[in-house]
Amino acid sequence: MQVEAPSALLEVLSSWEKAKVNVDTTSQDDIYLQLPAAIDRLLGKEERIALGEQQDGITDHIIVTAGEARDVFESVVPGILDLLDKQLMEMKVQRRNAPGRELVILVGGFASSPYLQERLQEHLDGRADVLVPPDPQVAVLLGAVHYTYDPQTKSRRTKFTYGCDVATDFRRGLTRKRRGMFFAMVE
Repeated sequence: MQVEAPSALLEVLSSWEKAKVNVDTTSQDDIYLQLPAAIDRLLGKEERIALGEQQDGITDHIIVTAGEARDVFESVVPGILDLLDKQLMEMKVQRRNAPGRELVILVGGFASSPYLQERLQEHLDGRADVLVPPDPQVAVLLGAVHYTYDPQTKSRRTKFTYGCDVATDFRRGLTRKRRGMFFAMVE
């Protein structure tokens, strides 16, 4: 699929990225991702029959059930929570156990996820406050722009980040540019 219809595959991934920010911990609605025509044309009779059998006869969409969406999140969220716990312990040690709650600022594309926000709130209840900027997906970019504009701005590198960079191998004539996605950064 990556070789035969790379832009169609990116279209499906983009649809997923848009849909996942509507999933929370109690979501019961399935997610319908429209199957691009380029992928639809690649499906043979057997694949189409198998898809229809798995999705109650629907073959023009990829259906992600609410349970499957939660499973996808749960494959990532526990790792984020573990990294966050380690960072909070280190912050407390650096503050010499001074009283007060820590502040967690959630930025990056995955920070828009109500699922992640709810799980963080639940996990950190009473230990830290969670702050999510209005546009968490651009917060990192805006920070870089502000730093470039005013280099006297103090900069620092996060100790722990959690994310994923995806890139396809370059193939002349097939690959136009390197594509990457960053799902979440927890600081």
